[in-house]
Amino acid sequence: MNIPNGLTNKLVQHLITDKNIKCLLHRSVQILSIYDVNKLSEDSAKKEDSKVLRNPRSIVGLAAPLLAFALGAWQLQRLQWKTNLLKKIEDKMKQEVVPFPEDNLLLLDDLEYAKVKVTGEFLHDHEFYVQPRQRFDKDGSTSKSRPPLNSFSSPGAQVITPFKLHPSGNIILVNRGWVPPQKITPESRNQGQVQGQVTFDAVVRHTEERPSFIRRNDPDKGLWFYTDVKQMAEKHGTLPILVDACYESSIQGGPIGGQTRVTHRNDHMMYACFWFSIGAATLFGWFL
Repeated sequence: MNIPNGLTNKLVQHLITDKNIKCLLHRSVQILSIYDVNKLSEDSAKKEDSKVLRNPRSIVGLAAPLLAFALGAWQLQRLQWKTNLLKKIEDKMKQEVVPFPEDNLLLLDDLEYAKVKVTGEFLHDHEFYVQPRQRFDKDGSTSKSRPPLNSFSSPGAQVITPFKLHPSGNIILVNRGWVPPQKITPESRNQGQVQGQVTFDAVVRHTEERPSFIRRNDPDKGLWFYTDVKQMAEKHGTLPILVDACYESSIQGGPIGGQTRVTHRNDHMMYACFWFSIGAATLFGWFL
């Protein structure tokens, strides 16, 4: 359809009026303003992000609290593991006494801290000593059912004696208990050197970790500072098995039994609090 030229000119003149031009210009300015603001915001955000990413101090500052929180969480896991371990040990020590598994000695691997009943005789001529050692059964002298014992405060020794099992004839090691310094030599406690076949309860033990700042054992000189079961067994020709005689095995004039001590430390809650505190402090500093 052809539109007459005159009508086209009138339509163009109508559209190009001052009012319409002002309206179009106003809308254009608004659109440009919105575009500029959005572009400025995006540019600013990119610059800030780029600044954070380019600033090593910001990256390291954020990594520090994250690492601290991770270490705190790890310590909580260790706390749960150690709590379960100590509970397991406590339950074992409360269980009923079981016969010593002479027919299957491999069972002893899972019986640490369990009570077993042993029968045999002591080979007193081959006893040796782990020293210096404090007495561990602090409440031992207060029980009326236990033999009267003097109160000792000075470090003494623990008497380790080879023990010939009956009826197998196998020889193991028995920690008979603690003696004060003046009773370390066997001549000073003849009354306590029980002879013949005996039966008593004992706690199965494994090798003790060497404590910090404690010198190493010197088997050739007979110097024992901690219980290394394998090393002791090799030196004295016994099976690598050690049991701690229970307190009830103590006799007047002899070593004081019941010297089993659970040495597993449980400081994981303290360490967890430390790392969480470090994490909170460094995270707060990162926001400043």
